[in-house]
Amino acid sequence: MLLLVLQFVLLVVNTEAEREEVVGVLGSSVLLVPEITVDSSKNDILWTFKASNKSHDVILDHIPGFATLKQSEQFKDRLQFNALSGALTISRLNASDQGDYTFTVDGKELKIMELLVIDKVKQEVRVLGSSVLLDPELKVDPSKSEIVWNFIGRSILRHVPGHSLVELSDQFKFRLHFDTSNGALTVNGAERGDKGDYTFIVDGQELRIIQLRLVAEREEVIGVLGSSVLLDPEITVDSSKNDILWTFKASNKSRDVILDHIPGVATLELSEQFKDRLIFNALSGALTISRLNASDQGDYTFTVDEKELKIMELLVIAEREEVVGVLGSSVLLDPEITIDSSKNEILWTFKANNKSHDVILDHIPGVATSEPSEQFKDRLQFNTLSGALTISRLNASDQGDYTFTVNGKELKIMELLVIGKKFQIFVM
Repeated sequence: MLLLVLQFVLLVVNTEAEREEVVGVLGSSVLLVPEITVDSSKNDILWTFKASNKSHDVILDHIPGFATLKQSEQFKDRLQFNALSGALTISRLNASDQGDYTFTVDGKELKIMELLVIDKVKQEVRVLGSSVLLDPELKVDPSKSEIVWNFIGRSILRHVPGHSLVELSDQFKFRLHFDTSNGALTVNGAERGDKGDYTFIVDGQELRIIQLRLVAEREEVIGVLGSSVLLDPEITVDSSKNDILWTFKASNKSRDVILDHIPGVATLELSEQFKDRLIFNALSGALTISRLNASDQGDYTFTVDEKELKIMELLVIAEREEVVGVLGSSVLLDPEITIDSSKNEILWTFKANNKSHDVILDHIPGVATSEPSEQFKDRLQFNTLSGALTISRLNASDQGDYTFTVNGKELKIMELLVIGKKFQIFVM
């Protein structure tokens, strides 16, 4: 009896279908190879398909000595069956072809192939001067397949299995790195001329096109509500010859042109949001925005002759903020401003009523964080990630203005009001 039970358990384990993930590209063909030895002259072979949240459909039924039936309208005229291996090719892939394909032999499910269908074109946006990874995100084995990378129709790299790698372009000389595990390509030190379409070709078939867009390095600018801010790209331009464009993009919104300078014609201010609030410097291309409000926060892109040269990220903050702390407890002074303490000098100063400013904390990147104030001795905790300051064991003399300064610029004043502990009086 025990022997029979063990045999039954082994039978159940052996009939569990193995799973494998396959990636196909929209509009192209994909080959589903179960890599299981079959004899199509003797074995009944079935391919079924199951999309997400749908039932299994038979798409191909091979009956030895009789016929191979293709029963699905969805895959009509798009299936090719290899009777020697049992493999199935699906051509002209579309999004609805994504799902599980089960390979069944003589009533036993032997393999489930999960097909992921992706778009042929992929877009990447990277920063000039950085290293750019072009990853086709396809399961490819470079040890078995010939791989070619094209750039705007020209071959820049060719990989032949068992042979040395060949770089074919002077433009990318010594700047390419080929990943032998998946065929991905890294372009080091991205230059303006590197933007465009990169085509990933495997064994002669174009599988993926990666459209690379290069933008200027980002710079963060901070402005105060109600005041003016200068967006200076610090790039030499000739406004008498160069077309200059400033665009604005708020979070989760589309990009809008707010200023278009056409040399010899006009300088157009095209946005209702910034009406009568922009000053354009024709000598430098810089832009001043007056009477800042919260909706002005976002990315400002400086474009010259259709080339994006700089993105300036504007953060609009309140000049003053009131914070309340309780005697004897702790209080957190968080400026809520993005900084990098490994690069920026951060200063916290304190000014009590009718007194002068005193430095209470000085953070010098790579050197030290000093606390020069006797009043706050052993009561300060500095957060190097955010620049926030915690003051413990509050007393009445701690009340006043705390100014947060980065690289010599006063960015926020936090007015601390220290109150007594709350308590309740019960009258009997």
